[in-house]
Amino acid sequence: MGKNLKGKECGKGICQRKDGLYYARFVDKTGKRHEKYLPTLPEARNWIEESKYADAHEDVFVATDTTVDQWFNFWIENIVGDLAPNTLRNYRERYVHNIQPVMGKMMIANVKPMHCKKVFIQMDADYAGSTIRQAYITMGTMFKAAKMNDLIAKHPMDGVRFTKPVRATDDIKEPLIKSPTADDGSFPPILRFEKREIHTVFLRFPNLDLTKNLSPSTAAD
Repeated sequence: MGKNLKGKECGKGICQRKDGLYYARFVDKTGKRHEKYLPTLPEARNWIEESKYADAHEDVFVATDTTVDQWFNFWIENIVGDLAPNTLRNYRERYVHNIQPVMGKMMIANVKPMHCKKVFIQMDADYAGSTIRQAYITMGTMFKAAKMNDLIAKHPMDGVRFTKPVRATDDIKEPLIKSPTADDGSFPPILRFEKREIHTVFLRFPNLDLTKNLSPSTAAD
């Protein structure tokens, strides 16, 4: 049996490290060893008991050497798989394009705030604030589930923020309004953004007077 820093026994498969964390070790029925570091002795004991129970009853047991790729695949299929298709598509797109290149092959227990921040830094130049927010939500939700299921002791995004606004005002130029293409004015003018074609908006103003500062005319028909 391992001992704590004061020399007292902690229990089978548990010992205390010099930094104060408790090291817990468990061998499943296939002979594979699993280990985890926890802040308190009761948590270490509970983890071993819960792991033994899950192993004995063939419950889902996620090894602590799980990579971020492996956890994402499990999470997207088994934990959030009942969400709306659009939500799942956004999760997958942000993971594949932005999160996976930074941390996909890492052990999930080794992910730190600096890795999460790196995702946002790499996205900043090429993505709108709304898309960066999707990546923020994806990582936050995925790692929260990992913490709730005892894969990690601390959420790696604690204290991590991104500051890019959803739509930067200096990214939008003055709109250009084109005249109707039909003589009778039945076709609406087109309002478009030059620099970033965010949306194409069609407006219909029957009384639009293009000679008076592009404002609707108050003159009678």
